[in-house]
Amino acid sequence: LRKYQFDGVEHALKKRRLIWNLACAAGKTIMSLEFMDIALSLGLRIMYVVPFQAVLHQLIEKIEREFDKGVNKLQFVKVSDSLYVDTNDQIAIGLPISILNKKYGDIDKGNRKQSNKNIVSYSEVVKRYFTNLDKIDKYDKYDILIVDEAHLLGADSLFAVPSLSDAKIRIGMTATPVRTDGKDIFINSAIHTDSYVVNRNTLLEGKYIPNTTYQQMTFNTKKVIDSSKNYSECYTDLHLSDEFNDFITNIVKTKLSKDM
Repeated sequence: LRKYQFDGVEHALKKRRLIWNLACAAGKTIMSLEFMDIALSLGLRIMYVVPFQAVLHQLIEKIEREFDKGVNKLQFVKVSDSLYVDTNDQIAIGLPISILNKKYGDIDKGNRKQSNKNIVSYSEVVKRYFTNLDKIDKYDKYDILIVDEAHLLGADSLFAVPSLSDAKIRIGMTATPVRTDGKDIFINSAIHTDSYVVNRNTLLEGKYIPNTTYQQMTFNTKKVIDSSKNYSECYTDLHLSDEFNDFITNIVKTKLSKDM
């Protein structure tokens, strides 16, 4: 680990509930793997929540590759396309809805089997867990909760998992903790108000991250996604659509032509 990464892991061990606020490509995932290695050595169990299918598969591969070098070797079993557990049953990694399904049954598919007039949105499926939250058994199996892209905790589907977790140790990872809709409060509630921050300029000066620029663009997603699908399905449909890929391609071509 680099010094700032080691310091971030050390802060998390001391604080027990912390947001890692570091720029993209600063190595937050590597930090989480180091934290997991320490936790596994202590016999602790971990729930790792990721928001996207593509991230999930990359994370599984990275964990198995990195842990194969050390004492805590890990091998995962596929429970579903969006949920994996290791063979020692110490770690569960998955998308929010799959983690909820593992505990309470396949609510998403069950909901879709209803007649068309009774079908509700993905968000509403999750919201029903909050109706009688005090009557719902919480997760008592996992000691640690790690949430990737923690700024997305403003979404009901992601916020449901920490709400139903009794994990005393919680780590949130994000490069953009401040939300324009004011839902930062959900990050604070689910994880904590304390953050470990490394200034982007510091990372640039150390050549730890590339010097990239960002430009906000707008794309009408209604043209390519079905709003009745869940978030993961919509995300996949968007990135596989010709319209979206043509949109990105044209942006890149325009940028290259201006730079030449």
